[in-house]
Amino acid sequence: MEVLLARQPIFDASLNVFAYELLHRSPHSAVFAEEDGDKASLEVLANTLLTVGPASVLNGRLAFVNFTRELLLRGFADLMPPEALVVEILENVEADDAVVAACRALRRRRYKLALDDVVLSGPPPALAPLASFLKVDFYFTTDAERRQIVKRYKRPGLRLLAEKVETQEEFESAKRQGFTYFQGYFFARPVMISAQAIPSLKAASLRILSEVHAPDVNFWRLEKLLKRDVALCYRLLRYVNSAAFTHARSYRIRPTGDRTARRG
Repeated sequence: MEVLLARQPIFDASLNVFAYELLHRSPHSAVFAEEDGDKASLEVLANTLLTVGPASVLNGRLAFVNFTRELLLRGFADLMPPEALVVEILENVEADDAVVAACRALRRRRYKLALDDVVLSGPPPALAPLASFLKVDFYFTTDAERRQIVKRYKRPGLRLLAEKVETQEEFESAKRQGFTYFQGYFFARPVMISAQAIPSLKAASLRILSEVHAPDVNFWRLEKLLKRDVALCYRLLRYVNSAAFTHARSYRIRPTGDRTARRG
C-alpha cells in the first residue's frame, strides 16, 4: 500500500529552508483534498513517525503540522518532541477555555505555536500572546492590511510568516513589511514523499495513536493492539528510543510481559 505525504518548505529571507509544512495527501486523488481534519492530521503524524521516518521527512528542520481542536485537546503534539514540531492552530479552532488551557500547557512544555490565516481583525486575543508565529495569507489580504497586521502584532519573540507568496514582487514586499519567513508557489510547491506500507500497519498505527491519547487510555487494550503487529511494535519502540527524544526523557522504553509501563 502506498503512503503519501507532502511537504512544502518554509524559507527565511536568505532563501534557506527553515522548516517544512507537512500536508496530508490522499493516494486516491490527484489534488489535495479537503478531508476530515482530525483524520488528515493524524495520518500526517503517523506517516511521518512510523512509515517514512522523521529523519527522511524533515532533514533536521522544524515541522509545521495543522492541529484541530480535537488533536489539541487530546495531546497529540506529544508524539513529536518540541524541538521538532510547530503546532499550527487552524483559523476555525475556537479559542475557548479548554483550547487556551491546552495551548498554555504546550508552551510550558516548550512547544511553539503558529496561528494560521491571521487577518486584520487579528488572532484570538487569548491565543495571540502564546504564539511564536503568525501566518498571513497573501492571497486573501491586501498590501495595506498586511502593513497594519505587522504594525499591530509584531513583538519580540513573534515571527511573521507570509504564506501563498507567488511572485518576486510579493516576496520583496513581504521582506520590506517585516515578515521573517516565507512560503508559497514562488519558492516551491508541495513535494510528494511516498513509501510503501502494509495496509494493516497503517490501520494499526492509527488505532494505537488514538488509544494512547484517549482520555481514559486502556493499557490492556493498548497492549493487545501492539501485540497484533510485531513490525509496528518494533517501529514504535525504535522511534521513541531514538535521538529525537534525547532531551524529552531520561529513560528508554522496552517491551514488557505485563501491563505496566516500565522504564529501563
